Amino acid sequence: TRSPRVLGSSNLEYTKSSGLYKLKNASDVYTIMNGKKHLISSPESFEDYGYSWNKIKTVSKEFLDKYPYARLIKLPGDSKIYYLYQRPQNQWLKIHIPTATAFVSYPSNYWGDVITINTFDFNSYPDVQLIKTQDVPGVYLLEKNTIHLFTSAEAFEKRGMNWSEIVTVSKQHLESYIVGILY
Repeated sequence: TRSPRVLGSSNLEYTKSSGLYKLKNASDVYTIMNGKKHLISSPESFEDYGYSWNKIKTVSKEFLDKYPYARLIKLPGDSKIYYLYQRPQNQWLKIHIPTATAFVSYPSNYWGDVITINTFDFNSYPDVQLIKTQDVPGVYLLEKNTIHLFTSAEAFEKRGMNWSEIVTVSKQHLESYIVGILY
């Protein structure tokens, strides 16, 4: 069954898929957008894109691995671009890239690699909360557009933070945020 749609809505606002794939004995379905694979988060998401279940091809891991993961995403009608950080077990975090300077500070970012996805998939990615840079010591808590520097490991742990959730960003990216109070 198809989920209800708002009259006049369209799936043309999403990046066009060039293929739907899954691995044998796996339920995950990937779409290829701009030459990158993107995991579809749920049956509701699949149907929201307007895809057809009978168009899914079962392929080998080697075939699917030819496609890199999509890393740059956005929502329809929104100019905000987000980067996806991969964690263990294919769990991902998203972080907003607030300026063009921050975007181009990453050598592997290309505007043509940005894909437009639906809110089901977008909301399946938790937000990055902890950031640091390669060159500057310190870990920051990111809350909206403000960063808060942790003054000690004790302060970090007291807030219940997890060291494995820290994401490394570029210096330009870090500098695009407002500096808040210390923790």
